[in-house]
Amino acid sequence: MLSRAISNLILFHVVAFGCVAAVVPTHADDTSAAILSLALEDDVSDGYLDQFRLLEAALIAGGIRDGDLLAREIERVDRFCTDQSTRIRAEAPGIPRAAYLLREMHRLLLTGPYRENCWKLNDTLDGGPYNCVTSTALYVCLCKEFQIPVTAVAEPGHVYCRLKDGTDLNIQTTSARWFDQPGAIWPSANRPSSDSPIDGARELTDVQLLSKVVYNRAVMLLGRGEFRQAVASLQWACQMDTEDPSARKNLVSALNNWALNLCDVGRYAAANRRLFEGLALAPDDEALLANDVHVQQQWALYLCRHERYREAMEQLQQCYQRRPNVKLFDKGRWTIYRSWARSLVESGHLNSARSLLASAREQHPNSEELVQYASELRTELFMPVDEKSDPDLTRSRL
Repeated sequence: MLSRAISNLILFHVVAFGCVAAVVPTHADDTSAAILSLALEDDVSDGYLDQFRLLEAALIAGGIRDGDLLAREIERVDRFCTDQSTRIRAEAPGIPRAAYLLREMHRLLLTGPYRENCWKLNDTLDGGPYNCVTSTALYVCLCKEFQIPVTAVAEPGHVYCRLKDGTDLNIQTTSARWFDQPGAIWPSANRPSSDSPIDGARELTDVQLLSKVVYNRAVMLLGRGEFRQAVASLQWACQMDTEDPSARKNLVSALNNWALNLCDVGRYAAANRRLFEGLALAPDDEALLANDVHVQQQWALYLCRHERYREAMEQLQQCYQRRPNVKLFDKGRWTIYRSWARSLVESGHLNSARSLLASAREQHPNSEELVQYASELRTELFMPVDEKSDPDLTRSRL
């Protein structure tokens, strides 16, 4: 039996999102979480946010489903902005203002511990842990409120902010004292900037930021085995950010692992559909190709155990037509013929067994292997029975 290949999930705890100013009306009063989610999907379908605040959209995309909770979290951030407005605006524009805001954000909003695998902004705002997902998200939001020009930047395995005031200073938002570190600001040659980007780093649009929230939530769903919801989220993330290879790669992995899960519980047709969806995205993926063979093998065995040989034969014939170089799909057909014929002989249906093998030769006239195989089957299955009833049958041809 072939061993199955299980894809490793690529898990990033560092996806960020941003927010816009608090002047747009919220949708927190909507009574249905489903309505919120669908409305958000509709809003971002053109690549832009028009109806939702980015903070509000990010909370919904991250999985918040309670309208009252959504309203409370937005109010919490708005209250911080109101309370800090005079003091922050008293700071000089640029680095001084950005540094002060980062410190106050950590002091008043990021009150929990740093934890790599947290992923919900509303948990962070409620005193829970934070990481570069939630800290970058919140910092972008606050900077937009106070007209501090920043953008979120994603690189493989990490996100952070970039100050767009001509300095292009990269800001690690998990560190309250980032600006106080030696060399963090001066000299510029000793700090990372857009002039010396890390491989794979790119600045993100608002909708691309949202896609990272959706993506991060999807990975957590995968970790809990909630494949249907995870795949739907990853598909949405891929639509919002077509440039993100991580989301696409995890979508393929999710479809692969979902197929294996369905196969394990005997839902072979559904497993087959998931594999086909994955192969449509990544036709050369080794794990998908290996598990295609595994699932088809288990499905064929199941059908044969239940004496559904015709279905098993049709299934493997279709597999052979699309992947003729796979040994199981080629040789497996003749194994099914053998089992099918043996079952007919053992149940006393000799004529049906002969008709089956004759039909096989008609359907595969160019297969020398089948001719030889049919002869071997005739010798193995018929002769012991036929010799007892009619020795002349041993000289007849199939």
